[in-house]
Amino acid sequence: MLSDGTKLTADDVVFSFKTVMNPDVDCEPLRGYYERVKTCTKIDDHTVEFIMAEPYFRAMDFVGGLTIIPEHVYKFDKGEEFNKRIDLLVGSGAYKLEPGGWVKGQKIVFVRNEKYWGDRPTFDRMQFVFIGNPQSQVEAFMKEEVDELSEPIEPDPEDYLHYSNDADFLKKFIAYKYARPNAMSLYVGYNLRKPMFKDKETRQALTMLIDRKGIINELDRGFGVEMTGPFNAMGKANDPSIKPCRLIPKPARKSWPKPAGSRVRTEYWRVMA
Repeated sequence: MLSDGTKLTADDVVFSFKTVMNPDVDCEPLRGYYERVKTCTKIDDHTVEFIMAEPYFRAMDFVGGLTIIPEHVYKFDKGEEFNKRIDLLVGSGAYKLEPGGWVKGQKIVFVRNEKYWGDRPTFDRMQFVFIGNPQSQVEAFMKEEVDELSEPIEPDPEDYLHYSNDADFLKKFIAYKYARPNAMSLYVGYNLRKPMFKDKETRQALTMLIDRKGIINELDRGFGVEMTGPFNAMGKANDPSIKPCRLIPKPARKSWPKPAGSRVRTEYWRVMA
């Protein structure tokens, strides 16, 4: 049951998928994750079938985690019409928008959704305030003006080192240091549509020029590990036998022989140089 009292159906799931895949809808970053979905078909009011065009290791994550928006609320004729709708909020979650509770750029207030299909939620009312400056977020938390920081979820390395060694801070709060299997990852991606990056050796050479340990130690103050694939180093899917690509020392780069051959290789040398 949706927060406006209507039922959520398979039609809404199909509509949500089609909305994401509509090239006129402003959601290009999200759309890329669903390009491998061949079809999305309604079987009955409570069943939807997704058929993949090819195997994709994150298929369940994105197909099963598709954000569903009700068609009767968000229906549109042109993508531009949908893109301008920034004040609608109807869903099937445990909470619903409090009347007048959305002050753009300042706060948004939710109250318990009595029509929620699952277990009764704990809180009667929740208020989220928008604080853009990270330092101001921490200050508001320390003054107990907010109960939890949702973004960022954890302090950056500089803040952690500062507050974990602050005696006054530790009198009221606890500074935890731990690793988690769902931690974010950062990577450099090569656009294979560009001729220069289609050559595997070019990509390998560029990777060998990136001082990953230096980035972790200097920028992240040691809070990170090198990865060798899309899986978290703590996860079962990660293969520990795969070693990180080696780093070419700077003195060796100058003496590295210029590769002969294609134009791609010539461009690759220019980047290395």
